[in-house]
Amino acid sequence: MKKKLFAILLSIVMVAGLLPTVAFAEENYNLYVNGEQFTSEKLSIACGEGTASYDPNTKTLTLDNATITNGGKSDESPKYGIRVVGDTDLTIKLSGTNSITLDNGGGIFADGSSDNYNIIGDGKLTINVKWDALYTLNGNISISEGAELDITS
Repeated sequence: MKKKLFAILLSIVMVAGLLPTVAFAEENYNLYVNGEQFTSEKLSIACGEGTASYDPNTKTLTLDNATITNGGKSDESPKYGIRVVGDTDLTIKLSGTNSITLDNGGGIFADGSSDNYNIIGDGKLTINVKWDALYTLNGNISISEGAELDITS
């Protein structure tokens, strides 16, 4: 009886091992902040004492007292503190005092064929960069809801 039960159990384990498994691959989002890419597993990035967090459902990047001092994608030159790759509209919500400072880089860069970004919130963003402070290849940039920008470029 024990041998029969063991054989059945072993058969079930072997059959279960042959079943296809669902692979939950990490999804990469086309958004880089402070030199790091957002993914489905990493929706918050430390930026100095503050954070940058991303909600992929609303395509909203929230800067909360973020100090951004590193550039985006590894293959780009110059680097940008916030980099959007491809056709992605983005809302940037400011909370508290935020900054992008790059001695040899740019501020916010979007390179898709239809990138629009809206900067909102009651916070402030200071951009002090060598290259473009705000750039979109084929889209629009709007600033509303009391968001304050101080730009040196």
